[in-house]
Amino acid sequence: EGAVAAVQGQQAVATGLVDMNLPKPDRILAVGKASVAMFQGLPLAWQQDLPSLIVTKTDHIGDARFSDQVIAVEASHPIPCQNSLQAGHLARQFVAAAGPQDHLMMLVSGGASALVEDLQPGVTLQDLQALTRAALGEGAEIAEINARRQGVSTIKGGKLLAGFPGARVDVLLISDVEGDGVEVIASGIGAAPEAPTFDYSNRIVASNSVARSVLSAAAVAQGLSVVSNAETLYDDVGRVAAEIARSVQHGPAGLYIFGGEPTVVLPDNPGQGGRNQALALELARRNHIGAPRLIFASGVGFSVALGWVLTFALSQVAFDPVQIESATFTGPSAQTLMFVLDRSAVLQFDVGLVPGVFLGA
Repeated sequence: EGAVAAVQGQQAVATGLVDMNLPKPDRILAVGKASVAMFQGLPLAWQQDLPSLIVTKTDHIGDARFSDQVIAVEASHPIPCQNSLQAGHLARQFVAAAGPQDHLMMLVSGGASALVEDLQPGVTLQDLQALTRAALGEGAEIAEINARRQGVSTIKGGKLLAGFPGARVDVLLISDVEGDGVEVIASGIGAAPEAPTFDYSNRIVASNSVARSVLSAAAVAQGLSVVSNAETLYDDVGRVAAEIARSVQHGPAGLYIFGGEPTVVLPDNPGQGGRNQALALELARRNHIGAPRLIFASGVGFSVALGWVLTFALSQVAFDPVQIESATFTGPSAQTLMFVLDRSAVLQFDVGLVPGVFLGA
């Protein structure tokens, strides 16, 4: 919980403002899946008084309420939609409308690559959607995907701020990419142009590294041994799972902390889920059961089924009534309870089954 709280947008921005000692800007542009939370980390007076544009994912505004100075737009992710193009057009206009002495503050988080876009002439929304689907489906890394997006965009890779006519830009970012490069986060929508005509600064206020550091410190405070703490999950999900399994199976006891985002090559019909779910399933598959355990476990299961079959067969030919039964926990649990409560109860197999299974487990 502490690690998650440390990278939550509201807290991260509030802490970053204090650390950077930033002055009040003249306008605010917040883009990304965490843009609403990041905006709420600003002083209340800034939220209410300053012209602001917020772009976030569909259904991420929730019950948040803004002043008349704020324009809030929702768009789809990870596949961009028409709202993404509307948001990109608004962002370009919003930045270009600044005065010569204006100070712009940008709040940037992951997801803005799809949520905000203004396309080069001749490139259509369908082209952008096809590019995104192809890149995601082939398991391309986020840096490569964002590089492709920059090639068709008029606002990514420093192009948005190339149209800023003001005096100062401060960018606060939540990183979801390897290396925390400003030119990669959100496809570089908050990056400075090659030759900026204004004062420019940026700061990563939350990242994988921040979350892992908080988690590691909390573990040490509780007396746990941290064996590994590394951001190494930037590879195909199969290779990442193999490396995690190897490290944990052959390493010492303790806490292993892994950070990053693996890639997945999607099948024709991928279904539901995401990278982390794919990684969890791959780890479960690789944590295979050894042959001896598999044989004995199968033997136990077969014996239970065999008990029902044999007692049923016996009941069909016996002269006296025969109860159809096998190993269960319903009867044995009741018999064990009665044995504890009634000292005259007879010790039998059912009574020994329950503690035997618990001890065996």
